[in-house]
Amino acid sequence: MSTRFRRCLRAVLACSLLFGGAIAVSGLEAQPASAAPVIQTINVGTNPAGVSSDGTHVWVVNHGDNTVTELNASDGSLVQTINVGNDPISVSSDGTHVWVANDADNTITELNASDGSLIQTINVGTGPISVSSDGTHVWVANFASDNVTELNASDGSLVQTINVGANPEGVSSDGTHVWVANLSDNTVSELNASDGSLVQTIDVGANPEGVSSDGTHVWVANNSDNTVSELNASDGSLVQTIAVGADPRGVSSDGTHVWVANFASDNVTRAQRLRWLLGPDHQRGHRRLRRLVRQHPRMGDALR
Repeated sequence: MSTRFRRCLRAVLACSLLFGGAIAVSGLEAQPASAAPVIQTINVGTNPAGVSSDGTHVWVVNHGDNTVTELNASDGSLVQTINVGNDPISVSSDGTHVWVANDADNTITELNASDGSLIQTINVGTGPISVSSDGTHVWVANFASDNVTELNASDGSLVQTINVGANPEGVSSDGTHVWVANLSDNTVSELNASDGSLVQTIDVGANPEGVSSDGTHVWVANNSDNTVSELNASDGSLVQTIAVGADPRGVSSDGTHVWVANFASDNVTRAQRLRWLLGPDHQRGHRRLRRLVRQHPRMGDALR
């Protein structure tokens, strides 16, 4: 690849970060666990199933022994181990409270983020499997009752119960909208975060399990067709479908990269959020990108 082409490509990449969007380039798709530097490995409880960091502490739910491990985010040191409900499977911290979904006893455990003390245990729907707090409301996806429980984040009181699709598996709130991945009917329910009303139901890939919104885009892990659906957070429209590893289940966006946990292929897919400065039509930009990749097979090297 010529020096001139590399310089032009890098300039376009740098500028394009200002515009959001995403592409998955072959050189970035399959990232084995060894591709990123491991700082440390920390022993926690039995069968850790979910993790949430609020910047001060890291909270790990241990499905096999009904506990939460609290770690210091600064160095990973153990703060304490906290008993919660039966079969905890998901956790979300908003920096003030920590919310733990206990799948087997249909409850949410609310903890103080400052010291891990128990505030209360809250009854929700059947089979709560995912929880997301935006600091104002807490949203719980109840897998077996096909609904979402909305709680007040200030005191854990019930706001309402909202019917969604079949077997909601994942939930993510960006403070404006709430996105619910419905495993058994291949859809995402978009709700208004302000009042829980249904905005629309969106078709995605096969058996969507994980969902994450960064406020600009929504990322949905479709575990049966090995893809991630990228949606516009503003209107729920499909941006693109990205091929990832085998059986993707978890997805998270940090605003720069999108990380996808591929259960069956034992790796993580990293996709970079990019939208090319090739005019207002980003789909045309994607077509031009594909032509560039065909013309310059080593283009992926420049994107690493």
